Amino acid sequence: LGVGIRPLPVENAHALFDYRDNIVRAAIWALKYRGDRRIAHLFAEALSQYLVEELFELEVLGDVRELLLIPVPLSTHRLSERGFNQTELLAASLLAHHPLPLTLHAHNLRKDKETVPQTALPAGKRRENLAGAFSLTHPKLVANRDIMLLDDVITTGSTMEEIKTVLNGAGAKTI
Repeated sequence: LGVGIRPLPVENAHALFDYRDNIVRAAIWALKYRGDRRIAHLFAEALSQYLVEELFELEVLGDVRELLLIPVPLSTHRLSERGFNQTELLAASLLAHHPLPLTLHAHNLRKDKETVPQTALPAGKRRENLAGAFSLTHPKLVANRDIMLLDDVITTGSTMEEIKTVLNGAGAKTI
């Protein structure tokens, strides 16, 4: 949803909002740390409007059919602490309220390794921190499929790059 630096550090990544904006940051924090579902609905509305245009273009060009929507997972420990995954809340809200050609795959991608929070690390150590942290429960479900990853904040792109490595290793068509 938000990005902390420009330009975006990951190929084919898009950010709807700039995380440096105080209102955007407060909204993401309300979603992430308080589980404010109203914020998830607001972000889902904005994301839906953006995706309708993007997906229409792809459909017209014949590049993409139905996408698998994969929210970035939390580790088991972090999920039990927080009680919810904010990115999964957003994805569920998006699909509950908007007819989009997306199929939610919320539990195929797992974060197996407990890592230091990325915000606590300098940019150069973030990818190393995440090495081997993610895996797929059912790799065959992503083989030859078009994937859309969803996360709340992107800064260095380390999380996305690590997940892309896992998905590419399972034969994902596009990410």
